[in-house]
Amino acid sequence: MLSVEQLSRQIADICPEDHLKSFLQRDVRPDGRSLDELRPLVLAKNVAPTADSSAMIRLGNTKVICGITAETIKPAAATPKDGSFSVNFEFSSVCSPNAKAGPPNEVAQTMSIFLDGILKQVFQTNQLCIEPDLLAWTLFIDVYCLEDDGNVTDAAMMSVISSLRDLKLPEITIDEETAKPLVNLEKQSPVDLKMFPVSTTYGEFSGILLLDPTARETELGSSPITVVCSEKGALLCFNRSGGSPLSQEQVAAAIENSKRRSSTIYDQYFA
Repeated sequence: MLSVEQLSRQIADICPEDHLKSFLQRDVRPDGRSLDELRPLVLAKNVAPTADSSAMIRLGNTKVICGITAETIKPAAATPKDGSFSVNFEFSSVCSPNAKAGPPNEVAQTMSIFLDGILKQVFQTNQLCIEPDLLAWTLFIDVYCLEDDGNVTDAAMMSVISSLRDLKLPEITIDEETAKPLVNLEKQSPVDLKMFPVSTTYGEFSGILLLDPTARETELGSSPITVVCSEKGALLCFNRSGGSPLSQEQVAAAIENSKRRSSTIYDQYFA
């Protein structure tokens, strides 16, 4: 005879929508969480020895790592007093059953654009200038999803911000006689972030919002909603592509909850 757990697993495989709905009707989810409960979140720093700064986020079974490498370049002619940064996001070929080897897919490219857009709101590239029109820093921000069990967005955002916050760049001066850069590793300075963005993602199933959706919840539901707020509650982004309409009350509640969560995450991990 099947145990209750085995029977529940069979129902989930045969009728996944009905299985999820039966839980949500009781304001609980299949993994035991409430509708607005986050999975366990773990932050590990300095996990990539070859990077100048790095961080790994584990959100439930989802795991994302970010590594930042700093190099010097000649500033672009159009922006002689600015450095630059580039964001590249990729899914590991073994991060989920649906993952495939090859160049970044459309989802990965969209994630790169999303992260880049948020960083442009909180990070000024003029601080990366070493000598106008001569030398500047460029930051290569590489983000990899190692395990995808849903809500990669929030994990990716936090890994990037944590890596940037811990990044320190050595002092570089230009030798007047040789015009060559002189690096002082004993004097290093952090980069400055105008604010600390925190991403909060919701799944939506049958009109019900689910904080921090798993891969199964995302697959069964409508298009996820992502809200990005600063630690002080400034709304930086409300992103959703398609999906069933949300009520004004749901949108307002999602934003307010995201503001509270942003403050909490900042206090726990960045303050």
